[in-house]
Amino acid sequence: MVPDTARPVPLRDFGLGDAAALPPGPGDDAGAEYLVVATGGDEPLDWLAAGEATSAAWLAATAEGLAASPMSDVVEIPGARALIRSLLPAPTHPQLVLRVGVAQASAPPSSPRRPAAGIVTDG
Repeated sequence: MVPDTARPVPLRDFGLGDAAALPPGPGDDAGAEYLVVATGGDEPLDWLAAGEATSAAWLAATAEGLAASPMSDVVEIPGARALIRSLLPAPTHPQLVLRVGVAQASAPPSSPRRPAAGIVTDG
């Protein structure tokens, strides 16, 4: 088990500039918990098991009125994955991180979209 120590976690900004950026939410990341989905191996069957575990954890969080957000980028970068692995009991292979917390009372702003006419054609 990872010691319960406060650590800053940088979050990605999906905005297309200052005006379209999503706000970071209340506080800096107050109240969020991070769940690491990990397996004993790193083969296709382990990946499937990680997907099933992620589904179960996400459904359980939703049933409790919580919001979950997957963070796959931290296990896609070898150095970040190695760092997460070093915090877990060995042998463990981190597959995904779920950020879980209380959803904001209001919906976030819509993300910018391209007009359908510029994407869909008649031909």
